[in-house]
Amino acid sequence: MNRLIVFLKSNTFTLLLALALFGWVAWERAPNWIQQWQLRGKPVPVIAALSVPPDGGRSASVDPVRRGQKTLLVFWATWCGFCRSDIPDLNQLHSELEGRGLHIAAISEEHPLALRNFRDQTPMNYDIYSDRDGQLHRAYSIQAYPTLVYLDAEGRIESMSTGMNLALKARVRRWATGSLLAALGLAL
Repeated sequence: MNRLIVFLKSNTFTLLLALALFGWVAWERAPNWIQQWQLRGKPVPVIAALSVPPDGGRSASVDPVRRGQKTLLVFWATWCGFCRSDIPDLNQLHSELEGRGLHIAAISEEHPLALRNFRDQTPMNYDIYSDRDGQLHRAYSIQAYPTLVYLDAEGRIESMSTGMNLALKARVRRWATGSLLAALGLAL
């Protein structure tokens, strides 16, 4: 017991600083967590975004959510480092799981021309959409990038995650297939 008291006395400033930092992060993130929690299970609205075709084709205003398929909405930006680091994993997931009913849609508030230029330099084999007016961002309460929204086949929000995704492939494989072996990359 004496050791604990000595430790607390000698590290009071560090412990108070860590507690203040933790409190500040929780205070800043709590509204976002609450909003995301409230959105779970709710049907998503039908809101069109401008598609950015890979071949330089004509853009069209379409709903990025595919009813009847699980959809992973990836809210991102070209300047976001964590978003850029997720691109190779999302490419691989799209190649692996597209035939198993997973649709990946990347949504950005940036101009379609900027997104097309980025895609020309960074291969992205999944669909990209421009949400210039921010309607989709508001509908999903997007506060930070990247934010991933997991939608079931009926178009209801199953879960959301924000920030760096260290186990992105495992989490998406498990969610899309329902298989722990697939999550570990052992069976697809």
